[in-house]
Amino acid sequence: MAVEPSRSTTNGQRASLGNMESAIKRASNSGSKRHATEKTPYGAIVKAGAHDGEMVRALGINLGLVRSLVFGLGAAMAGAAGVIAAPMWSLKPTVGAEAVMPAFIVVVIGGIGSFWGAVIGGLLVGMTSALSNLVVPRGSILVMYVLMTLILLWRPRGLMGHKSILEL
Repeated sequence: MAVEPSRSTTNGQRASLGNMESAIKRASNSGSKRHATEKTPYGAIVKAGAHDGEMVRALGINLGLVRSLVFGLGAAMAGAAGVIAAPMWSLKPTVGAEAVMPAFIVVVIGGIGSFWGAVIGGLLVGMTSALSNLVVPRGSILVMYVLMTLILLWRPRGLMGHKSILEL
């Protein structure tokens, strides 16, 4: 079997080199966000501002500026994600819904605010969607919602969600 230059094979499975490059870019982007949030003083300021803004202001940090910078950085990362994902999906008016709903399901399954929960949720949604696509191609979208429903019935906070201060 001849292999096209733009394709690679692994155990007989064909994968586009563009998709692999995109996955590597997304993983490095996610890792850099995680490092910036957890290992730098700027990440500590952002997390502290999210939990106790009054105390951060009392320390002399301009919280409005920090929040504006975080918003701008998030918007830039969303734009970069769109540029990375555009070659995989055809650009059309509904492309946002095709990306936002699975992302929402991933975050809810993993637990709001949990990085590793989102990683595990993404793997679960991706694997169940891909496997169901083999059996019932039109049902692969429904399977994401069924998976979310089952997990939320079992654990209302998601897989790795934390208990809210509002819960008894």
